[in-house]
Amino acid sequence: MNQKLTFTGNFGEFFLMSIGLFLLSILTLGLAIPYWVYWSIKYFFDNLRVGNQKVNFFGSFGEYFLTSLLLLILSVVTFGIALPYWIYWSFKYFFTRLEINGQKVTFYGNFGEYFLISLLLFILSIVTFGLVSPYWTYWSFKYFFSRMKVGDKQIVFTGNFIEFFLISILLTILSTITLGLASPYLIYWSLKYYFTKMEIKN
Repeated sequence: MNQKLTFTGNFGEFFLMSIGLFLLSILTLGLAIPYWVYWSIKYFFDNLRVGNQKVNFFGSFGEYFLTSLLLLILSVVTFGIALPYWIYWSFKYFFTRLEINGQKVTFYGNFGEYFLISLLLFILSIVTFGLVSPYWTYWSFKYFFSRMKVGDKQIVFTGNFIEFFLISILLTILSTITLGLASPYLIYWSLKYYFTKMEIKN
């Protein structure tokens, strides 16, 4: 039987900090976005369990910030062309700094493979005025989860796109209507969905 990951956090705790970082990101013209991203993902890692064992995240913001900020600026300068690499690098950074049951997580994907499909989905997201964005997000997470191992054990992703899409598109519309105020819940729900659909093969 596969080992499932469980999440022990709650939205109220996540929301208060996240809404503050969201507003700070606006005030700093985006400079606080790397910390918002870092804190959001770290919050989930710090509240993940495998059985009664806590998942250990050993990355640091200083290490993450310098490269992430550079890639964020590059993404803006290139009108989004560099965005797939920023996403790729961020995913790889976070997941390769995890320990589960005392064993480090390894990632065996490659950027070329990820980039071609991600760039296509990015262009489709623009053409469809954001309607393809939920699939781009879904595919990105699934790509990484299906290319990770804990020791010699494969991590598998058990979610499906239709289930994710219906709720995600509703929350995206709600975030637009509320001028971004519902964005923290969209992020919270999305991350919780992905992480609780991870299993470690025995």
